[in-house]
Amino acid sequence: MAKYTVAIVGIGNMGRAVLEGLIGRGYDAEAILAIEPNEKKREEAGRIFLVSTCPEIDQQITDAENIIICVKPQVIKSVIENLKNYINRNKLLISIAAGIPVSFYETILGSEIPIIRAMPNVAASVQEAMVAYICNNATSAKKEETGVKLLSSIGKVIKIDEKLMDGFTAIAGSGPGFVALFAEAMVDAGVLEGFSREVAEDIVAQTIYGTATLMNKTKIKPSILKEMVTSPAGTTISGLFMLEKGGLKGLIMNAVRSATERSKELRDEK
Repeated sequence: MAKYTVAIVGIGNMGRAVLEGLIGRGYDAEAILAIEPNEKKREEAGRIFLVSTCPEIDQQITDAENIIICVKPQVIKSVIENLKNYINRNKLLISIAAGIPVSFYETILGSEIPIIRAMPNVAASVQEAMVAYICNNATSAKKEETGVKLLSSIGKVIKIDEKLMDGFTAIAGSGPGFVALFAEAMVDAGVLEGFSREVAEDIVAQTIYGTATLMNKTKIKPSILKEMVTSPAGTTISGLFMLEKGGLKGLIMNAVRSATERSKELRDEK
């Protein structure tokens, strides 16, 4: 029987988010191995989360049922080549390294290794990420279920086709940046109307959070929600008229398309 339920390789921002999410979901700290070369990050993970730690991939990782790779794309090749010596078809590999296709891992490790490629966004730090994943053919239904359960510790999880990953990266990965720009504009508008910046930030954050929560819980379509708050000759339609006049919808769609194309370019450069 495996000593560790999961080994997390890399305890940077995303690795820490995964670790915190697993502990928060009730995973036993004693069944988690954190692998991190940075002494300060490694010591902090052990002290705060009470998990076992080690500085590099070594024999200890063979005691883990599942391995989650949370390193930057720049170092992923050396990490996977090192891991090759310790992994077998009984283990599940989950990688959240941005822009790295499943074929990359199969080329190094072999196509018989169960592999899940996942893409979370920045909200993983508060366990509210939007996470997309892809499985290779070696991943059984049981392994996939395990992977989804692990990834659910940092947010909502959906399965997509790998060809859609660039679009997902643009919408969910870059999306928080787009929303933040909209929020910043709303805050500035609040200041223009006489609110202090601190109060305006609270108003805008809660408005965005409340709207997102309403959409998530009721599954209401954005178009219907917009109609709900739009009265004839009212304030909302007046504001929407100006946004449509300025071409906001087209700008957003073009921004997503541009981010998608850039994601493809970056992938091809690797």
